Amino acid sequence: MMMIEGILSVLEGEAPRTIEQKLVSYLSMEERRKFFKENNSDKGEGELVEEA
Repeated sequence: MMMIEGILSVLEGEAPRTIEQKLVSYLSMEERRKFFKENNSDKGEGELVEEA
């Protein structure tokens, strides 16, 4: 499902940041932490916010 969402988003011409946010929502909390840790070049944007 994640791949289909990404492909459809690209075909619809969505912005890369929007696509990234959509696809990250499919990841587990641990995978999100790892993703944001590895991609911290955003300088504060897209930080992981945990819900209570």
